[in-house]
Amino acid sequence: MEAARPFIRFSGITGGLAVSATALAGILMPAEPATAEEIIDFVITLDGDQEVPPVNTPATGSGTASLDTTTNEFSWEFEYSGLLGEETAAHFHGDAPRCANAGVQVTLDSGSPKIGSTTLTDEQADALMAGLWYVNVHSDLHPPGEIRGQVVPEPGTYALFAGLAAFIGVLFWRRRRLRSA
Repeated sequence: MEAARPFIRFSGITGGLAVSATALAGILMPAEPATAEEIIDFVITLDGDQEVPPVNTPATGSGTASLDTTTNEFSWEFEYSGLLGEETAAHFHGDAPRCANAGVQVTLDSGSPKIGSTTLTDEQADALMAGLWYVNVHSDLHPPGEIRGQVVPEPGTYALFAGLAAFIGVLFWRRRRLRSA
């Protein structure tokens, strides 16, 4: 029996592009199962404006984090400077969008830079990937937190999806242009 062959065909009825399921599967899925772990990268930018309520402070911070989706190993590295008070605590909090507070998920060691890792539960990993975690650095002058930063997926993480959508859009545009000529 002959295997199904992927094909791309232009439909005269709809004027659109029809793609077989096997062609789409070949584009979106590797021939062999992936053996490498998938790493999701995040960026963290801390300032007083993200605190709830906002805090007027010159302190800022930045860093990165990553999540291994195979093992749920969460790693981070960020630094800050300019706190008006002495650091009293620092934590990752979740689940909360910007402008909302949430409970402590991971307690961090004192001082800057902050470098570490821990294994998350599936629920924690899901909330992290949804952008619902933030890091908060507390000080003696601002006990609820002096600077805060939402942990957000790095923009490049979704670039592949945007590129695929743009490619499909160009195909449709080209097809319509050719038909009108």
